[in-house]
Amino acid sequence: MVIRHGARTPYKPYNCWSSYLTSPENSKYDCSTTMLMAPFGTDHHVLFNKKYDALEEPLTNLLGGSCHVGQLIEEGAAQEATNGAHIRSAYITTEQSSLKLFRSLPSPPIQFTDLPYARAVRARGDDQQRTLMSGQILITGIFDFDNVAEAIIDYHTADYDADPIYPNSKICPKLSKLRDDAIKSGDFVNRNTSSAVRSLTEILTGPELGYAPWDHILDCQYTTICNDRPLPDVLNDFTSEEDRESVFNKMIDHSTWELGYVYTYNDAVFSKLAMAPLFQEILDQLQTASRFESQEAYTATNTNSVINLFSGHDTTIMPVLAALKIWDGVWAPYASLIVIETFASEGKHFFRIVYNGKVLTANFEGCSEELCELSQLINYLSKFATSDRDCAHSDAFEDNHYVDVKNGILSGGSFSDAVWVFIVILCSSLASYMTWRFSPDRNNEKYGKLREYSKDVLKDLSIASDDEL
Repeated sequence: MVIRHGARTPYKPYNCWSSYLTSPENSKYDCSTTMLMAPFGTDHHVLFNKKYDALEEPLTNLLGGSCHVGQLIEEGAAQEATNGAHIRSAYITTEQSSLKLFRSLPSPPIQFTDLPYARAVRARGDDQQRTLMSGQILITGIFDFDNVAEAIIDYHTADYDADPIYPNSKICPKLSKLRDDAIKSGDFVNRNTSSAVRSLTEILTGPELGYAPWDHILDCQYTTICNDRPLPDVLNDFTSEEDRESVFNKMIDHSTWELGYVYTYNDAVFSKLAMAPLFQEILDQLQTASRFESQEAYTATNTNSVINLFSGHDTTIMPVLAALKIWDGVWAPYASLIVIETFASEGKHFFRIVYNGKVLTANFEGCSEELCELSQLINYLSKFATSDRDCAHSDAFEDNHYVDVKNGILSGGSFSDAVWVFIVILCSSLASYMTWRFSPDRNNEKYGKLREYSKDVLKDLSIASDDEL
Protein backbone atom coordinates (compact mmCIF):
# COMPACT_ATOMS: atom_id res chain seq x y z
CA MET A 1 0.00 0.00 0.00
CA VAL A 2 0.96 3.56 -0.53
CA ILE A 3 -0.97 5.85 1.74
CA ARG A 4 -1.43 9.51 1.98
CA HIS A 5 -1.25 10.38 5.61
CA GLY A 6 -4.34 11.59 7.43
CA ALA A 7 -5.11 15.09 8.70
CA ARG A 8 -2.13 16.95 10.14
CA THR A 9 -0.83 20.19 11.52
CA PRO A 10 0.80 22.73 9.18
CA TYR A 11 4.09 21.39 7.85
CA LYS A 12 5.79 24.73 8.47
CA PRO A 13 4.94 27.91 10.41
CA TYR A 14 3.34 29.72 7.47
CA ASN A 15 2.74 33.41 7.30
CA CYS A 16 -0.82 32.82 6.13
CA TRP A 17 -2.41 35.91 7.62
CA SER A 18 -1.66 38.14 10.55
CA SER A 19 -3.54 36.10 13.18
CA TYR A 20 -2.61 32.64 11.85
CA LEU A 21 -0.14 31.78 14.62
CA THR A 22 -0.27 34.89 16.77
CA SER A 23 -3.83 35.33 18.11
CA PRO A 24 -4.67 33.57 21.41
CA GLU A 25 -6.88 30.97 19.68
CA ASN A 26 -4.22 30.26 17.04
CA SER A 27 -0.94 30.57 18.87
CA LYS A 28 -0.50 26.94 19.95
CA TYR A 29 -0.90 23.55 18.29
CA ASP A 30 -1.14 20.82 20.95
CA CYS A 31 -1.16 17.14 19.93
CA SER A 32 -2.20 13.94 21.72
CA THR A 33 -0.81 11.62 19.02
CA THR A 34 2.78 10.67 19.78
CA MET A 35 5.44 8.28 18.47
CA LEU A 36 6.73 5.32 20.48
CA MET A 37 10.36 4.34 20.04
CA ALA A 38 12.19 1.15 21.00
CA PRO A 39 15.95 0.85 21.49
CA PHE A 40 17.80 -1.48 19.15
CA GLY A 41 19.93 -4.43 20.25
CA THR A 42 18.65 -4.88 23.80
CA ASP A 43 16.80 -7.74 25.49
CA HIS A 44 14.47 -5.32 27.23
CA HIS A 45 11.01 -4.66 25.79
CA VAL A 46 10.90 -0.96 26.52
CA LEU A 47 9.09 1.74 24.56
CA PHE A 48 9.87 5.44 24.75
CA ASN A 49 7.16 8.02 24.14
CA LYS A 50 8.46 10.84 21.93
CA LYS A 51 6.84 14.08 23.11
CA TYR A 52 7.45 17.56 21.78
CA ASP A 53 7.13 19.28 25.17
CA ALA A 54 10.70 19.96 26.18
CA LEU A 55 10.60 23.72 25.72
CA GLU A 56 9.20 26.21 28.22
CA GLU A 57 8.29 29.85 27.67
CA PRO A 58 9.74 31.94 26.26
CA LEU A 59 11.14 29.05 24.18
CA THR A 60 8.55 27.32 21.97
CA ASN A 61 8.26 24.78 19.17
CA LEU A 62 7.66 26.17 15.69
CA LEU A 63 3.88 25.76 16.09
CA GLY A 64 3.88 27.07 19.65
CA GLY A 65 2.54 24.01 21.51
CA SER A 66 3.34 20.29 21.75
CA CYS A 67 2.89 19.47 18.04
CA HIS A 68 5.67 18.78 15.62
CA VAL A 69 5.38 20.56 12.25
CA GLY A 70 3.33 18.38 9.88
CA GLN A 71 2.36 16.00 12.70
CA LEU A 72 -0.54 13.56 12.30
CA ILE A 73 -3.46 14.62 14.51
CA GLU A 74 -6.21 12.50 16.12
CA GLU A 75 -8.59 12.91 13.19
CA GLY A 76 -5.88 11.80 10.80
CA ALA A 77 -5.20 8.71 12.91
CA ALA A 78 -8.94 7.91 12.90
CA GLN A 79 -9.07 8.31 9.10
CA GLU A 80 -6.26 5.80 8.54
CA ALA A 81 -7.70 3.34 11.10
CA THR A 82 -11.00 3.43 9.20
CA ASN A 83 -9.20 2.94 5.89
CA GLY A 84 -7.52 -0.11 7.42
CA ALA A 85 -10.95 -1.42 8.43
CA HIS A 86 -12.20 -0.88 4.84
CA ILE A 87 -9.26 -2.86 3.44
CA ARG A 88 -9.86 -5.65 5.97
CA SER A 89 -13.55 -5.84 5.06
CA ALA A 90 -12.96 -5.66 1.29
CA TYR A 91 -10.05 -8.09 0.96
CA ILE A 92 -9.58 -10.17 4.12
CA THR A 93 -12.98 -11.00 5.65
CA THR A 94 -15.09 -10.57 2.47
CA GLU A 95 -17.13 -13.53 1.22
CA GLN A 96 -16.57 -12.51 -2.41
CA SER A 97 -13.96 -15.00 -3.58
CA SER A 98 -12.64 -12.84 -6.42
CA LEU A 99 -11.53 -10.18 -3.95
CA LYS A 100 -10.56 -12.37 -1.04
CA LEU A 101 -6.86 -12.50 -0.28
CA PHE A 102 -5.11 -15.52 1.27
CA ARG A 103 -7.87 -17.90 0.12
CA SER A 104 -5.56 -20.89 0.52
CA LEU A 105 -5.64 -20.44 4.30
CA PRO A 106 -8.31 -22.36 6.29
CA SER A 107 -9.61 -19.07 7.65
CA PRO A 108 -8.94 -15.38 6.99
CA PRO A 109 -5.72 -14.10 8.60
CA ILE A 110 -7.50 -11.75 10.95
CA GLN A 111 -4.62 -11.98 13.35
CA PHE A 112 -1.34 -10.69 12.01
CA THR A 113 0.32 -13.91 13.19
CA ASP A 114 -2.01 -15.89 10.86
CA LEU A 115 -0.22 -14.53 7.79
CA PRO A 116 1.60 -17.34 5.92
CA TYR A 117 4.92 -15.46 5.81
CA ALA A 118 6.35 -12.13 6.87
CA ARG A 119 6.76 -10.65 3.36
CA ALA A 120 3.03 -11.06 2.63
CA VAL A 121 2.73 -7.44 3.71
CA ARG A 122 5.32 -4.91 2.63
CA ALA A 123 5.35 -1.36 3.93
CA ARG A 124 7.13 1.49 2.15
CA GLY A 125 6.89 5.18 2.85
CA ASP A 126 8.88 8.35 3.16
CA ASP A 127 10.60 9.38 6.37
CA GLN A 128 8.01 11.79 7.77
CA GLN A 129 6.14 11.31 11.06
CA ARG A 130 2.72 11.68 9.46
CA THR A 131 3.38 9.15 6.68
CA LEU A 132 5.15 6.62 8.90
CA MET A 133 2.44 6.74 11.57
CA SER A 134 -0.40 6.67 8.99
CA GLY A 135 1.05 3.50 7.46
CA GLN A 136 1.41 1.88 10.85
CA ILE A 137 -2.16 2.73 11.84
CA LEU A 138 -3.58 1.47 8.52
CA ILE A 139 -1.82 -1.89 8.88
CA THR A 140 -3.05 -2.27 12.46
CA GLY A 141 -6.57 -1.59 11.11
CA ILE A 142 -6.30 -4.50 8.66
CA PHE A 143 -5.08 -7.11 11.13
CA ASP A 144 -5.54 -7.83 14.84
CA PHE A 145 -2.51 -7.94 17.08
CA ASP A 146 -4.33 -9.22 20.20
CA ASN A 147 -2.26 -12.39 20.54
CA VAL A 148 1.02 -10.75 19.64
CA ALA A 149 3.43 -10.19 22.48
CA GLU A 150 5.86 -8.55 20.11
CA ALA A 151 5.59 -7.84 16.37
CA ILE A 152 8.40 -6.33 14.37
CA ILE A 153 7.36 -5.23 10.89
CA ASP A 154 9.94 -3.87 8.49
CA TYR A 155 9.02 -0.41 7.24
CA HIS A 156 11.14 0.53 4.25
CA THR A 157 12.05 4.19 3.91
CA ALA A 158 14.78 6.51 2.67
CA ASP A 159 16.28 9.88 3.44
CA TYR A 160 13.45 12.31 2.75
CA ASP A 161 15.55 14.58 0.59
CA ALA A 162 16.62 11.60 -1.57
CA ASP A 163 13.20 9.92 -1.83
CA PRO A 164 11.31 9.92 -5.19
CA ILE A 165 7.96 9.04 -3.61
CA TYR A 166 6.97 12.64 -4.28
CA PRO A 167 8.11 15.09 -7.01
CA ASN A 168 11.60 15.72 -5.69
CA SER A 169 13.60 18.22 -7.73
CA LYS A 170 16.53 17.87 -5.33
CA ILE A 171 17.34 14.51 -6.90
CA CYS A 172 15.79 15.24 -10.29
CA PRO A 173 16.50 18.85 -11.28
CA LYS A 174 14.90 18.34 -14.68
CA LEU A 175 11.57 18.59 -12.85
CA SER A 176 12.29 22.27 -12.30
CA LYS A 177 12.76 22.77 -16.02
CA LEU A 178 9.51 20.91 -16.83
CA ARG A 179 7.67 22.97 -14.24
CA ASP A 180 9.04 26.16 -15.75
CA ASP A 181 7.96 25.03 -19.23
CA ALA A 182 4.41 24.57 -17.92
CA ILE A 183 4.09 27.86 -16.09
CA LYS A 184 5.56 29.82 -19.00
CA SER A 185 3.02 28.37 -21.45
CA GLY A 186 0.39 30.66 -22.92
CA ASP A 187 -2.60 29.01 -21.25
CA PHE A 188 -1.01 29.20 -17.82
CA VAL A 189 0.05 32.82 -18.21
CA ASN A 190 -3.34 33.88 -19.59
CA ARG A 191 -5.26 32.41 -16.68
CA ASN A 192 -2.80 33.59 -14.07
CA THR A 193 -3.04 37.15 -15.35
CA SER A 194 -6.84 37.13 -15.78
CA SER A 195 -9.00 39.63 -13.92
CA ALA A 196 -10.50 36.81 -11.82
CA VAL A 197 -7.12 35.70 -10.54
CA ARG A 198 -5.96 39.28 -10.06
CA SER A 199 -9.02 39.83 -7.85
CA LEU A 200 -8.10 36.82 -5.72
CA THR A 201 -4.51 38.02 -5.48
CA GLU A 202 -5.76 41.37 -4.23
CA ILE A 203 -7.58 39.54 -1.43
CA LEU A 204 -4.43 37.62 -0.58
CA THR A 205 -2.37 40.78 -0.40
CA GLY A 206 -5.11 42.92 1.14
CA PRO A 207 -5.21 44.20 4.70
CA GLU A 208 -7.14 41.27 6.19
CA LEU A 209 -4.77 38.57 4.98
CA GLY A 210 -1.66 40.64 4.51
CA TYR A 211 0.39 39.02 1.75
CA ALA A 212 -0.86 35.47 2.20
CA PRO A 213 1.11 33.24 -0.19
CA TRP A 214 -0.51 31.52 -3.21
CA ASP A 215 1.92 28.62 -2.67
CA HIS A 216 0.42 27.77 0.71
CA ILE A 217 -3.07 29.30 0.90
CA LEU A 218 -4.82 25.95 0.32
CA ASP A 219 -2.90 24.36 3.17
CA CYS A 220 -3.48 27.44 5.32
CA GLN A 221 -7.24 27.09 4.81
CA TYR A 222 -7.44 23.34 5.42
CA THR A 223 -5.14 23.13 8.42
CA THR A 224 -7.13 25.97 9.98
CA ILE A 225 -10.43 24.15 9.45
CA CYS A 226 -9.35 20.68 10.51
CA ASN A 227 -7.71 21.97 13.65
CA ASP A 228 -10.91 23.88 14.63
CA ARG A 229 -9.44 27.34 14.25
CA PRO A 230 -11.22 30.44 12.97
CA LEU A 231 -10.79 31.58 9.38
CA PRO A 232 -10.52 35.27 8.55
CA ASP A 233 -13.91 36.70 7.61
CA VAL A 234 -12.92 37.14 3.96
CA LEU A 235 -12.37 33.36 3.64
CA ASN A 236 -15.18 32.26 5.93
CA ASP A 237 -17.92 32.12 3.26
CA PHE A 238 -18.20 28.39 2.42
CA THR A 239 -21.85 27.42 1.95
CA SER A 240 -21.71 24.26 -0.18
CA GLU A 241 -19.47 22.41 -2.59
CA GLU A 242 -21.72 23.54 -5.45
CA ASP A 243 -21.06 27.18 -4.63
CA ARG A 244 -17.82 27.68 -6.53
CA GLU A 245 -18.23 31.45 -6.22
CA SER A 246 -17.29 31.59 -2.53
CA VAL A 247 -13.87 33.07 -1.92
CA PHE A 248 -13.01 29.92 0.06
CA ASN A 249 -13.70 27.67 -2.93
CA LYS A 250 -12.16 30.06 -5.45
CA MET A 251 -8.87 29.96 -3.56
CA ILE A 252 -9.02 26.15 -3.44
CA ASP A 253 -9.90 25.88 -7.13
CA HIS A 254 -7.12 28.13 -8.37
CA SER A 255 -4.46 26.57 -6.13
CA THR A 256 -5.51 23.14 -7.41
CA TRP A 257 -5.52 24.34 -11.03
CA GLU A 258 -2.03 25.78 -10.78
CA LEU A 259 -0.43 22.59 -9.51
CA GLY A 260 -2.66 20.38 -11.65
CA TYR A 261 -1.62 22.28 -14.77
CA VAL A 262 2.01 21.39 -14.11
CA TYR A 263 1.08 17.75 -13.41
CA THR A 264 -0.93 17.33 -16.64
CA TYR A 265 0.88 19.68 -19.05
CA ASN A 266 2.35 18.21 -22.24
CA ASP A 267 1.01 14.66 -21.81
CA ALA A 268 1.81 14.70 -18.07
CA VAL A 269 5.55 14.67 -18.76
CA PHE A 270 6.32 16.17 -15.32
CA SER A 271 4.27 13.55 -13.46
CA LYS A 272 5.69 10.66 -15.47
CA LEU A 273 9.25 11.71 -14.75
CA ALA A 274 8.58 12.59 -11.12
CA MET A 275 6.85 9.31 -10.26
CA ALA A 276 8.89 7.01 -12.55
CA PRO A 277 10.76 5.29 -9.66
CA LEU A 278 7.52 4.66 -7.73
CA PHE A 279 5.89 3.33 -10.89
CA GLN A 280 8.92 1.06 -11.34
CA GLU A 281 8.24 -0.45 -7.89
CA ILE A 282 4.58 -0.93 -8.84
CA LEU A 283 5.47 -2.31 -12.28
CA ASP A 284 7.82 -4.85 -10.72
CA GLN A 285 4.93 -6.15 -8.60
CA LEU A 286 2.51 -6.23 -11.57
CA GLN A 287 4.99 -8.10 -13.77
CA THR A 288 5.60 -10.63 -10.99
CA ALA A 289 1.85 -11.11 -10.56
CA SER A 290 1.42 -11.64 -14.32
CA ARG A 291 3.70 -14.70 -14.20
CA PHE A 292 1.37 -16.66 -11.88
CA GLU A 293 -1.97 -18.20 -12.86
CA SER A 294 -3.56 -18.16 -9.40
CA GLN A 295 -3.28 -16.45 -6.06
CA GLU A 296 -2.39 -19.84 -4.56
CA ALA A 297 0.60 -20.18 -6.89
CA TYR A 298 1.62 -16.59 -6.19
CA THR A 299 1.67 -17.06 -2.42
CA ALA A 300 3.19 -20.56 -2.58
CA THR A 301 6.57 -18.93 -3.08
CA ASN A 302 6.43 -17.55 0.49
CA THR A 303 8.26 -14.49 -0.82
CA ASN A 304 5.81 -12.47 -2.95
CA SER A 305 4.13 -9.50 -1.31
CA VAL A 306 0.31 -9.70 -1.38
CA ILE A 307 -0.37 -6.29 0.11
CA ASN A 308 2.04 -3.51 -0.75
CA LEU A 309 1.82 -0.27 1.17
CA PHE A 310 3.32 2.91 -0.19
CA SER A 311 2.77 5.80 2.21
CA GLY A 312 3.02 9.24 0.67
CA HIS A 313 1.33 12.56 0.19
CA ASP A 314 -1.27 14.39 -1.91
CA THR A 315 1.71 15.18 -4.05
CA THR A 316 2.09 11.43 -4.49
CA ILE A 317 -1.56 10.69 -5.28
CA MET A 318 -2.15 13.49 -7.78
CA PRO A 319 0.87 13.00 -10.04
CA VAL A 320 0.28 9.23 -9.99
CA LEU A 321 -3.29 9.78 -11.22
CA ALA A 322 -2.12 12.45 -13.66
CA ALA A 323 0.55 10.15 -15.13
CA LEU A 324 -2.14 7.49 -15.60
CA LYS A 325 -4.37 10.20 -17.15
CA ILE A 326 -7.26 9.44 -14.82
CA TRP A 327 -7.05 12.37 -12.39
CA ASP A 328 -10.29 14.35 -12.02
CA GLY A 329 -8.48 17.59 -11.24
CA VAL A 330 -9.70 17.69 -7.63
CA TRP A 331 -7.15 18.03 -4.86
CA ALA A 332 -6.48 14.64 -3.26
CA PRO A 333 -8.06 14.61 0.23
CA TYR A 334 -6.40 13.47 3.41
CA ALA A 335 -6.30 9.66 3.59
CA SER A 336 -7.00 9.32 -0.13
CA LEU A 337 -6.78 5.76 -1.37
CA ILE A 338 -5.83 4.36 -4.77
CA VAL A 339 -6.21 0.60 -5.10
CA ILE A 340 -4.73 -1.29 -8.05
CA GLU A 341 -6.11 -4.83 -8.02
CA THR A 342 -4.90 -7.65 -10.24
CA PHE A 343 -6.93 -10.75 -11.16
CA ALA A 344 -6.13 -14.03 -12.94
CA SER A 345 -8.68 -16.22 -14.71
CA GLU A 346 -8.14 -19.09 -17.17
CA GLY A 347 -4.63 -17.99 -17.98
CA LYS A 348 -5.53 -14.33 -18.46
CA HIS A 349 -4.71 -11.43 -16.18
CA PHE A 350 -6.77 -8.32 -15.50
CA PHE A 351 -6.57 -5.21 -13.37
CA ARG A 352 -8.89 -2.69 -11.79
CA ILE A 353 -8.18 0.76 -10.39
CA VAL A 354 -10.29 2.17 -7.56
CA TYR A 355 -9.75 5.69 -6.25
CA ASN A 356 -11.60 6.78 -3.12
CA GLY A 357 -14.33 4.21 -3.77
CA LYS A 358 -14.79 5.07 -7.46
CA VAL A 359 -13.74 2.59 -10.17
CA LEU A 360 -11.63 4.42 -12.75
CA THR A 361 -10.43 1.56 -14.97
CA ALA A 362 -12.68 2.50 -17.90
CA ASN A 363 -11.00 5.92 -17.95
CA PHE A 364 -7.58 4.37 -18.48
CA GLU A 365 -6.06 4.37 -21.95
CA GLY A 366 -7.17 1.31 -23.98
CA CYS A 367 -9.78 0.20 -21.41
CA SER A 368 -13.56 0.53 -21.61
CA GLU A 369 -14.86 -1.63 -18.75
CA GLU A 370 -14.34 -2.12 -15.02
CA LEU A 371 -11.84 -4.90 -15.61
CA CYS A 372 -9.13 -4.51 -18.22
CA GLU A 373 -6.31 -6.73 -19.45
CA LEU A 374 -3.26 -6.32 -17.23
CA SER A 375 -1.00 -6.09 -20.26
CA GLN A 376 -2.54 -2.66 -21.01
CA LEU A 377 -1.27 -1.26 -17.72
CA ILE A 378 2.09 -3.04 -17.87
CA ASN A 379 2.77 -1.83 -21.42
CA TYR A 380 1.79 1.72 -20.53
CA LEU A 381 3.97 1.89 -17.43
CA SER A 382 6.89 0.25 -19.22
CA LYS A 383 7.22 3.38 -21.39
CA PHE A 384 8.39 5.59 -18.52
CA ALA A 385 8.66 3.65 -15.23
CA THR A 386 12.30 3.51 -14.20
CA SER A 387 14.55 4.15 -11.25
CA ASP A 388 17.30 5.35 -13.59
CA ARG A 389 15.83 8.60 -14.90
CA ASP A 390 17.37 11.23 -17.12
CA CYS A 391 17.09 14.01 -14.57
CA ALA A 392 19.74 16.44 -15.75
CA HIS A 393 19.11 19.69 -17.59
CA SER A 394 21.45 22.39 -18.77
CA ASP A 395 20.22 25.03 -16.35
CA ALA A 396 20.44 22.75 -13.30
CA PHE A 397 23.20 24.73 -11.64
CA GLU A 398 21.31 27.97 -12.03
CA ASP A 399 18.20 26.85 -10.14
CA ASN A 400 18.61 25.04 -6.83
CA HIS A 401 20.57 22.25 -5.23
CA TYR A 402 20.06 18.58 -5.89
CA VAL A 403 21.44 15.33 -4.56
CA ASP A 404 23.19 13.03 -7.02
CA VAL A 405 22.44 9.79 -5.17
CA LYS A 406 24.15 7.55 -7.72
CA ASN A 407 27.47 9.35 -7.40
CA GLY A 408 27.07 10.25 -3.76
CA ILE A 409 27.60 13.97 -4.18
CA LEU A 410 25.71 17.15 -3.51
CA SER A 411 25.36 19.11 -6.70
CA GLY A 412 23.89 22.41 -7.69
CA GLY A 413 20.80 22.46 -9.76
CA SER A 414 17.55 21.91 -9.50
CA PHE A 415 -0.29 -4.15 -11.92
CA SER A 416 -16.52 -15.54 -15.56
CA ASP A 417 -14.28 -15.93 -12.56
CA ALA A 418 -11.45 -14.00 -11.32
CA VAL A 419 -9.47 -16.32 -9.13
CA TRP A 420 -7.14 -14.01 -7.37
CA VAL A 421 -6.51 -10.44 -6.52
CA PHE A 422 -3.30 -8.66 -5.85
CA ILE A 423 -3.34 -5.19 -4.33
CA VAL A 424 -1.32 -2.10 -4.49
CA ILE A 425 -2.85 0.58 -2.39
CA LEU A 426 -1.83 4.16 -2.66
CA CYS A 427 -2.90 6.76 -0.20
CA SER A 428 -1.40 10.20 0.09
CA SER A 429 -0.72 13.40 2.36
CA LEU A 430 -2.02 17.09 2.24
CA ALA A 431 -5.23 18.99 2.59
CA SER A 432 -8.83 18.38 1.50
CA TYR A 433 -12.31 17.66 2.68
CA MET A 434 -11.14 14.22 3.88
CA THR A 435 -9.87 16.17 6.83
CA TRP A 436 -13.29 15.78 8.35
CA ARG A 437 -13.90 12.24 7.09
CA PHE A 438 -14.29 10.38 10.36
CA SER A 439 -14.07 13.23 12.80
CA PRO A 440 -16.52 13.39 15.73
CA ASP A 441 -19.23 15.99 15.89
CA ARG A 442 -18.10 19.15 17.55
CA ASN A 443 -19.82 21.82 19.61
CA ASN A 444 -18.33 24.51 17.42
CA GLU A 445 -20.91 25.22 14.67
CA LYS A 446 -18.82 27.70 12.74
CA TYR A 447 -18.01 25.21 9.99
CA GLY A 448 -21.16 23.13 10.27
CA LYS A 449 -22.16 23.39 6.59
CA LEU A 450 -18.69 22.48 5.45
CA ARG A 451 -18.53 19.45 7.76
CA GLU A 452 -22.02 18.28 6.79
CA TYR A 453 -21.08 18.49 3.13
CA SER A 454 -17.92 16.52 3.83
CA LYS A 455 -19.83 13.80 5.64
CA ASP A 456 -22.19 13.37 2.67
CA VAL A 457 -19.32 13.15 0.20
CA LEU A 458 -17.28 10.77 2.30
CA LYS A 459 -20.08 8.24 2.70
CA ASP A 460 -19.05 7.07 -0.76
CA LEU A 461 -15.40 6.67 0.15
CA SER A 462 -15.03 2.91 0.51
CA ILE A 463 -13.64 0.02 -1.48
CA ALA A 464 -15.93 -1.22 -4.26
CA SER A 465 -18.82 -3.37 -3.03
CA ASP A 466 -19.44 -7.02 -3.92
CA ASP A 467 -21.97 -6.27 -6.64
CA GLU A 468 -19.55 -4.05 -8.49
CA LEU A 469 -17.81 -7.08 -10.05
